[in-house]
Amino acid sequence: MANYDSRVKNLVTMEVPLMAIEYHCLLNALLSIAALHLSKLYPREARFTKAHQQYFDAAIVDQRNALSNMNSSNADALCIAAALIGAQALTVPSQWRNEAFDTTWLDMAAGVTTVVEIAMQWIRDSGRLMPLVEVEPTIYSQREKALEPEYRQQFAPLLEHNSVTETVEPDLLSAYEFLLGYIGVVLAAYDSGEDPSKVRRRISGFGSSAPLPFRNALHDHRPLALLVLAHHFAVMKAVDDVWWLRGVPEREIFRIQSVLPEDWQWAMSWPLQKLSTYAAASIKTGPPASEHSG
Repeated sequence: MANYDSRVKNLVTMEVPLMAIEYHCLLNALLSIAALHLSKLYPREARFTKAHQQYFDAAIVDQRNALSNMNSSNADALCIAAALIGAQALTVPSQWRNEAFDTTWLDMAAGVTTVVEIAMQWIRDSGRLMPLVEVEPTIYSQREKALEPEYRQQFAPLLEHNSVTETVEPDLLSAYEFLLGYIGVVLAAYDSGEDPSKVRRRISGFGSSAPLPFRNALHDHRPLALLVLAHHFAVMKAVDDVWWLRGVPEREIFRIQSVLPEDWQWAMSWPLQKLSTYAAASIKTGPPASEHSG
């Protein structure tokens, strides 16, 4: 929070809680975040995990019901609720998941984009959420830079190997190139010394930026789609010293490795190496950041 400007701080600490009093979907989303935090602090206390699941499920139901009547009055609250629900989807306890490798969180992140796109006309009119939309780095600047070929160049061997192992539809190839570029932009920002909170902001936009052809390829467990996601989580490890990300990169990378075909296992060397390098770096730099850092 310390790295956000005063407008964003006021929005998050003052206006959002006030909105939650009026809109149940936002209230339940906030309560689910609080319960999730408690479940991470006290993992042996089953009551916090149960509370999180109850509030999380309630937030989703309330959100679905409210979206059918989105208007200028509730658009801000629905967008914040959607973002909070999407942010939690990746950090839910592993026992909730029915598969060894699950991508529900990615679909939920894409849903956030849909909600924001529909609501943007009202968001601009009210102006309340614009500080959050405009805080740097914006998702729009991140996506624009991801289209530049230089950022995906280091991952060219993945694209080249994939081209000789399967026929890739043009829209899926474009999605691969875009997301590898997206990861390259995040990596360049981290390597340049950008503040970790800003790097996390870039990382948080990956799910909502993932095109539908890529998400479909993930559902089908297509090797390059799995590897793109593994590379994303590997870079996330560099800045996972906050409670909602801690342990996520390792969990997801090893899950991906478990379903990746044998003839593609060689491509896991980069994510696994980054995982090890960033883990070692976090040990050298001392204890994790405060539980309240951004």
